[in-house]
Amino acid sequence: MIKLISKIVAAATCIVLTCSNSVAEKITFGSHTPDALSQIVSGNWKTKSQEITGELSLPDGSGKVPAVIVVHGSGTVKNLKAWYNELSPALNKAGIAMLAIDSYTKRRMGETSKDQTRLSKAARIADAFSAMEALKKHPRIIPDKIGITGYSFGGIVSLHATEKRVSDTFVKDGISFAASLPVYPSCMSMWKNPLPTRAPVLILAGEKDDYTEAKFCIEYVDRMRKAGHNIHIKVYKGAHHGWVKRVSKRYNSKAWHFNRCGPSYIDDEGYETLLDGKYSMKNLSWKEFITRAVKACGKRGTHQGYQKEAHDDTLKSTVSFFTTHLK
Repeated sequence: MIKLISKIVAAATCIVLTCSNSVAEKITFGSHTPDALSQIVSGNWKTKSQEITGELSLPDGSGKVPAVIVVHGSGTVKNLKAWYNELSPALNKAGIAMLAIDSYTKRRMGETSKDQTRLSKAARIADAFSAMEALKKHPRIIPDKIGITGYSFGGIVSLHATEKRVSDTFVKDGISFAASLPVYPSCMSMWKNPLPTRAPVLILAGEKDDYTEAKFCIEYVDRMRKAGHNIHIKVYKGAHHGWVKRVSKRYNSKAWHFNRCGPSYIDDEGYETLLDGKYSMKNLSWKEFITRAVKACGKRGTHQGYQKEAHDDTLKSTVSFFTTHLK
């Protein structure tokens, strides 16, 4: 009877996941909730201990494999479930494990798109590096072959993961992320004097994205290349924000964007400034910083939705990129 139930469950899983030779497991690992990038740069990020969960999908077999950590955006984690069900089998088929982390559930929150003060950027970055350290200890994962990708705010995390000041704080064995693929990230927050790691980066952006505008990513890529970074960008024509989700295009009237604020710059100590230095996190908490940004230049309302060409190419490009740089 138990075997029969197992077969029924396995069959149902194949229907949902388009079936693949993979094994999924839920893992829990420790992280922290720092308030600012300056805490990370100074090494004082181990504040407010926090358990985080993630779902690890492994290719079939017993050998060691590379892995990709996937970071969700500001919306609910379940919004990306259907996409994960496409991405995970594709990566596993290519011999790459996938760990989709969940920064919300254990913190008892569902989303932050309507209120970005609820969880700091620094905390999200801490979760990603903590996940990497956990994967390094997994018996099936090759420690120096771990990449990172993320969507929207998860893309922001993926970008900052390749800043050496950030990486050096978390990584004590010299092994950091081997590659990064940020998908429709906000690139408005830029290091004034970037120090790139060796990880190659490919940004995927949308031409018509009015949530996280592509023009800031184009500027960011230029800045990073001048600093010696191996970074590239692909802009999908006609694509709005959130194209990987198979939902009809819609107008989200409650989501905040900060395109009118222009770029913000992070100094060598990790202090971020906004509006040409008018507001600085040297004197403000994350909540205060975002609250002032909302009042000064924030605006509600963004267009989001599926675009087949961008969706399909993102799946293909993700597998290709990480196969090239991790295997």
